Amino acid sequence: MHSSPALSILFRPDLHVLIVRWLREISQHELQQGYQEALATARHHGATCWLVDSRRRALSDEQMADWLATSFLPTLSQDLGSVVYVACLVSATWQDTGGPAAPLVALAQRQPLPTQGYHLQLFGDEGTAMQWLHRVCTPTVTNSAP
Repeated sequence: MHSSPALSILFRPDLHVLIVRWLREISQHELQQGYQEALATARHHGATCWLVDSRRRALSDEQMADWLATSFLPTLSQDLGSVVYVACLVSATWQDTGGPAAPLVALAQRQPLPTQGYHLQLFGDEGTAMQWLHRVCTPTVTNSAP
C-alpha cells in the first residue's frame, strides 16, 4: 500500500483490483506522479483492473484529462501486457449534466478504438463500479464435457 496526503494506492489481491484514491485537489505534476506510482504498483501485481476514486476532487481539468488521454492511458496495455479496465468514481459535479461535458466525462464518452488497449467508465457509486470491474475482468469459465 502507498499513501501520501494526496493519494492512496492499494492492491486488493482477493479482487485483483488496484484501488487508486485521490484524497484532495491535485496539481498536474501530482496527477502525473501519482499515476506513475499507480502504474508501478500495477506492474508489480499484474493488475489490469483499476478503481480510481476521484470523488474528493471537485472538478476535472482539461489539461489533466488531455494528459491521461494522450500520454498515460494509451500506454497502459503495453506496460501491463493486457487490456486495462478503469472504473473511475466521480462526484456529481463531474457527471453528465446535459451541458458541455467536463474533460473527464468527454474522455470517458469517447468510443474505444479496437487498438486502444483500455476501457474507461465513469461511476457515481463504488458498488456499481466494482460490479462492472468484476464483470469485465473476470475470465469467462467455459464448461467442457469430458
